[in-house]
Amino acid sequence: MKRTLIQEKELVLNISSSYESKNFRIDKYLDFLDRLCWTREYQKEAIKSACIFLLWWRYENTLSLAKENYNSNETLQEKYKNDFSNFEKIAIKR
Repeated sequence: MKRTLIQEKELVLNISSSYESKNFRIDKYLDFLDRLCWTREYQKEAIKSACIFLLWWRYENTLSLAKENYNSNETLQEKYKNDFSNFEKIAIKR
C-alpha cells in the first residue's frame, strides 16, 4: 500500500476569506488582536478564522467546512479517498 505524506499546513481547514463583512467587521478587532498576540501572526489568523467560522453562516458545521477543503485539496483526496465516516462522528454542529 502506498503511503501518502501530508504536511501540517495541508491539514488546516481554510475558511473562505470572502465572508460578508456587514455581519462581522474583523477590522474593529485588529488592534486588540495585535496586543493579544504580539508578533504571533499564526495566532491572529487562527482567531480571525475561528470568528469568521462562528459568526458567518456559510458553513452549517465543521463537516461542511471539511468537505469544502477536501474538494479543493488533491493530497487529502488521495489520502482519505472520500471517507468522512470518522469525521462525521466528531463534527461540531451549530
